[in-house]
Amino acid sequence: MREWTIYLPLYCGVEKLEIGIMEDASILPPKKQTIEKPIVYYGPSITQGACASRPGNAYTHIVSRWLDANFINYGFGGNAKGEPELARIITSMDMSVLVIDYDYNAPNPKHLKATHEAFFKIIREKNPLLPIVFTTMAYYHHSMAKLDYGEIEERRDIIYETFDKAKMARDNNVYFKDGYEFFNKEIADSCTVDGIHPSDIGMLYMAKAVYPILKDILK
Repeated sequence: MREWTIYLPLYCGVEKLEIGIMEDASILPPKKQTIEKPIVYYGPSITQGACASRPGNAYTHIVSRWLDANFINYGFGGNAKGEPELARIITSMDMSVLVIDYDYNAPNPKHLKATHEAFFKIIREKNPLLPIVFTTMAYYHHSMAKLDYGEIEERRDIIYETFDKAKMARDNNVYFKDGYEFFNKEIADSCTVDGIHPSDIGMLYMAKAVYPILKDILK
């Protein structure tokens, strides 16, 4: 017997799905996952899985396979800007961990400053013990990226401030991962397709960076 996980397309809508099997095959219920209560990821197109060559190569999917964990991907290409409506929706969910990763799509640092801590507080108010992981933009110093690194550092500081204030308030269920640590610097130019969106290699490195934190939280 073999067990299969089917990932639906990252962008294309699915109107119909058919699965063919041999006439003499048997179908049994799947085994329960080690972590049934889902990990929830909230972020932009990178969280959604943009530019992975196939759905299973998105970093969220890779991590969840390594952990044998259920997950919900709230990655929204071109959106995910810290909307309070989304925070309230997420708040109502029964989850094991929340990863907040919307740095990329905040239009500017001012917007990020106005929304990041507020987004966190909406969720924390209703989920006082929920582990929450903050991550920043996966970036590196390379001409291909065409990014303002001063602005990137400002964004990083804003996200770290949300984390630091929570820690100062004795919140021991918050975690921070700096996006500058995601990619292997020796092959950083192979980690994205356009300086921003990770390739399969970049997705793998992101998974390797986030996995230890989630593993520690869920142990």
